[in-house]
Amino acid sequence: MSTPSPRSVRRSSGGNNDGVERIGRHSSPNSIAIIGASKNPAKRGYRSLRKLLDDGYAGAIYPISPKESEICGIRCLPDLGSLPGPVDLALVCTPAATVASVIAGCAAKGVRGAVVLAGGFGEAGDDGRRLQDANASRCGRWR
Repeated sequence: MSTPSPRSVRRSSGGNNDGVERIGRHSSPNSIAIIGASKNPAKRGYRSLRKLLDDGYAGAIYPISPKESEICGIRCLPDLGSLPGPVDLALVCTPAATVASVIAGCAAKGVRGAVVLAGGFGEAGDDGRRLQDANASRCGRWR
């Protein structure tokens, strides 16, 4: 199956609107990668994809899963390196212990922003809080 064509998003032009444009890419992205996509309806990687489709998201959707060839009729990519072009937003649906490497991969690939949909951070105790703080520090340098 093919991926939908990216939709156009109105961007402001002229002036110093860097912050406004960054918010626009996150709130109205042209393309979304779902890292940790899954066929299991109980997983965040499935629910995220299903919600985008059910809500009629018109941009490009790139499910990333090394285990699946397609989910919900959309071809999966095995890894971030397989993305065919720029991505505005990544939904990170992987275990907390993998988030740092996933975010580093997103930055290296030029993904413009990420939302982490993972448990196992501050709510999981002291070890999770340390992991959360380390990831927050790394993400602050991603610009």
